[in-house]
Amino acid sequence: MPETSYSIQQHDLWIVRLYYFIWLGGGGSISPFLNLFLSRQNLNGIQIGWIVAIGSLIGLFAAPLWTRLNSESRYPMRLLQCSLLLTGGATLIFSWQTLFVWLAAYYALRTLFSAGQSPLSDALALRVTSATDTGYGSVRVWGSFGWAVIVLSTGWLNQQYGIRFGFIEFTFLMIIAALLLTQVRTSAAPLQVPSVEGRPGFRQVSTIILHNPVLWGLGLMLIITGVANLGIAQFENIYLAQLGARDILIGVASMASSVVEIPGMFWADRLVRRHSPAPILLISLVLYTLLRLLLFLFPSVFLIIASRAATGIAFSFYTVALVQYISRQTAANQTATALAIFTVTLPSIINITCTPLIGHVFDLVGAHWLYLIALIGYALGAVVLWAFQPRQEPGSRMVQA
Repeated sequence: MPETSYSIQQHDLWIVRLYYFIWLGGGGSISPFLNLFLSRQNLNGIQIGWIVAIGSLIGLFAAPLWTRLNSESRYPMRLLQCSLLLTGGATLIFSWQTLFVWLAAYYALRTLFSAGQSPLSDALALRVTSATDTGYGSVRVWGSFGWAVIVLSTGWLNQQYGIRFGFIEFTFLMIIAALLLTQVRTSAAPLQVPSVEGRPGFRQVSTIILHNPVLWGLGLMLIITGVANLGIAQFENIYLAQLGARDILIGVASMASSVVEIPGMFWADRLVRRHSPAPILLISLVLYTLLRLLLFLFPSVFLIIASRAATGIAFSFYTVALVQYISRQTAANQTATALAIFTVTLPSIINITCTPLIGHVFDLVGAHWLYLIALIGYALGAVVLWAFQPRQEPGSRMVQA
């Protein structure tokens, strides 16, 4: 009996959910331990900052390149598969380096290959969920589930076999993720490449963003919060180790948020559909502000782990609302590029310009004062988002220009 269009769409939905479990979950095998790995190679905060900055400089140019190649390719899924495989290979080589110059070089190469994965994967998820009338959060939650499972097991395995084990695991998971994408049917079919006139590029979408007060305000908020929270994002796990936490406990801390994200993503999906993304995004910033204040006042391993768990709600609200916020303010053929600008390009610029400086601050005063910087940034970001949020949000996404 031939398959119906509905059954194929449902098949694709579950494949993409499993893909998110492996792809985003796979990040849990190295992301929480990356700077800890670098510190164990006897690098200081400034050197770690420069490695991140150099990689981000590469990502700044690589992300729009990947999205452009995606828009021009008749087989965009193959580009994503190549990105996954090359990232896995570069990560494996990176894990065997000990000198600063080679660590920086292979980290940059890894960023070059991985820069397009987030916007291209999110664009794929949006296409599949739109076809099946489901929420983006119902896909994204599988990434949180995968992260929870993988990061906890990796923390234990790293403690048993050494921190390099997670990098090997990551490479293996990227191979599985690339193979999973071969099972996606409707979104993997060859596409008719649009004409140049119908294919908005990075510069054109950037111009659209700058002339849209809502998106301009969103970008300003992302810059403020990104700069302010950079120190926590880069050095909190090192701070945990300094406070006496072992690798497995760092794994528990990294898992805590993702466990809460599993119900949080469904809750966020429901709230975004009922109230629109703007107020949900605003609530997430207020929650982040309060959590940073708590840790500034009472720093400890226990409270960091507890705060990570509470962050699961804030992160769920933030992630689901941000993607929908951008999607509703852009035309369908602009969304992937806009996602790349907001989720890759802006963070890359922040990392390039600020990570070495924040690494110097970490070396000088330690991690405690980074929480004060973060809470001020989130509070200011909330004010900016409130000032620029759409007063009357359309019921659906913009009509393609």
